Formats: sequence, structure tokens, C-alpha cells
Amino acid sequence: MDIPGEGLEIKTGRPTRETQDGKDSVEVRGIITTISDSDKPVPVILINAFDGKGQKVQSEKTSPAKSQLKPGEKSTLAQ
Repeated sequence: MDIPGEGLEIKTGRPTRETQDGKDSVEVRGIITTISDSDKPVPVILINAFDGKGQKVQSEKTSPAKSQLKPGEKSTLAQ
């Protein structure tokens, strides 16, 4: 049985700050790549935001653009 995310690599860029509907927000983008020699399911991604003191201030779950990746295949992650 696979561990969720096993055989996948996630690389993210620097978060960017934006204003949406008058509220400050942070956008996170990334690339999910299969580093395995077999197809891999892509699990729901949990994103946590922490303040300057290391306290969690927000959690958000997001579904990736693709739910299954072939060997070497890439998918985007944006939240």
C-alpha cells in the first residue's frame, strides 16, 4: 500500500501577496512531478499558513489539477 504522496515531488515558488475583493491574500503555486517509474495517484494537498511566531493561522485543502500522474508527468498546484 502506497503512502499518500509517495513517489511524487512538489516544488513551490515563493508565495505572492495579492488583494482580492478588498482582502489581502497569498497565492502559492507549484509543480507536482512523478519521480516513480509507475503511475501515482495525487492526493488532496493540505496547505498551512503560519505567522511570524510559528503559530498556524490558516489551513486549506486543495485538489490538484490531475488526480493521477504517469512516470515523469507534471501537474500544477495553485491556491
